[in-house]
Amino acid sequence: MNKPTPQSRPSVADKYILPDGRTPVPDIVEVTVPEPDRRRWTQEAKMAFQELQPAAVYIIATEHAISGAIHSADGAILRAWGGDDGVRLYRIGVTSAQPWGDKLTAAHARGPVAVKLLTRLWVPSDGHVVRFEQTVDLGLAARASEADVNGYHALPAATRDAELIASLKALGRSEGMQWVEDDRELFETCLRMAERARAVKSRRWHN
Repeated sequence: MNKPTPQSRPSVADKYILPDGRTPVPDIVEVTVPEPDRRRWTQEAKMAFQELQPAAVYIIATEHAISGAIHSADGAILRAWGGDDGVRLYRIGVTSAQPWGDKLTAAHARGPVAVKLLTRLWVPSDGHVVRFEQTVDLGLAARASEADVNGYHALPAATRDAELIASLKALGRSEGMQWVEDDRELFETCLRMAERARAVKSRRWHN
């Protein structure tokens, strides 16, 4: 197979075939990551979040297993990927406590198919998240069934997201993260911090 020249740079395949034979619309879908649900956040819990100043690795992924190919400008197949069973594509990015919203790069938005936010995994600080990003990246690479697809880790079609997330949390803790929490767990942590702060304030008031 000839290597692509500057005049025939690889482009994403025109069609992506799902294992059941369907061909999803190939148009690029802009990826937006929702902010954590603030409706249940008390002011005290928000203050606890700001006190923690955590940072997170977020994971985006395709909803279904897919197969496809990368073509040259003249239509020649440079690489087929996914095979008969297809693969799930995963990619990571980093966010921080301020602002709440995650910033997705243009590279994410130009992924081969529409993707969804799978999870955010929070760690204690920006310093921790630099190491944790590397840990998550290596953890996904270790599970890959073939080479990356346009910067996405290609995991087996049978990958179970819940098990994957649990294993990445455990991997982070084994690599020295004091804690690794998803959105729900971080919310509960902030509620507990707020409750302790109220209890301390109440004791001081009655003393």
